[in-house]
Amino acid sequence: MKKLLLILCVLPLFWACGNDDEPANVLTVEKDKITLFHDEVINLKAKNTNGSPINYKSEDELTATVDDKGNVKGWLIGKTNIIVEDNSQKKIIPVIVKPQYTTFTEEIAPFGSSIETVMNIHKGIKVVSDKENNNERTILFRYDNYGVGYKLVNNKVTFMTYVTSISQIGNTSEIIGFLAERYIPVKQEGGNKYFFTTKDKKTIILMGVEYDGGISILFSPIEK
Repeated sequence: MKKLLLILCVLPLFWACGNDDEPANVLTVEKDKITLFHDEVINLKAKNTNGSPINYKSEDELTATVDDKGNVKGWLIGKTNIIVEDNSQKKIIPVIVKPQYTTFTEEIAPFGSSIETVMNIHKGIKVVSDKENNNERTILFRYDNYGVGYKLVNNKVTFMTYVTSISQIGNTSEIIGFLAERYIPVKQEGGNKYFFTTKDKKTIILMGVEYDGGISILFSPIEK
């Protein structure tokens, strides 16, 4: 009887020794959040302890992309998440793409707005031109080194434009940078026309550079 009790007591020890659990996998990401500019690249520096493949995915590739090495690239201004996961764990990394350029005011009246809304948005800004012809009206506001203009038809905004010049801004690269970090590039015609569109594909933006250095950026709704 004593031998039986001894065997019963010793068996659990052998069982424990022969069935040691493997160490739990640990997935770590050095960057728990990322803030970057358009076209900037930052590596997440992710690793795990079991050597399994680490996969990466962006929840919004128009805001930021990520490759299979964990390199995150900023695109359009905004927020998204990068999902980092292996065969047992997952991490969610918040990403913010911030503006590098603040060349123009972004307080503008949306399409369909009335003249009252336009005037309220640009309250305190000098009006340098205001013309009416039947049911159409054009109005231009003067900021420090650029203008903001609207065309209204039947008291509804149908398009908006920024107007400036190279001499006022300094160079076209700043303006292109301002647009590229906010809108999706579509095409370029020659060296003086650049087309962009909004994320929702509802607005087309045309930047034109004149021979005399004048620059206009026209926002127009895309007709279905």
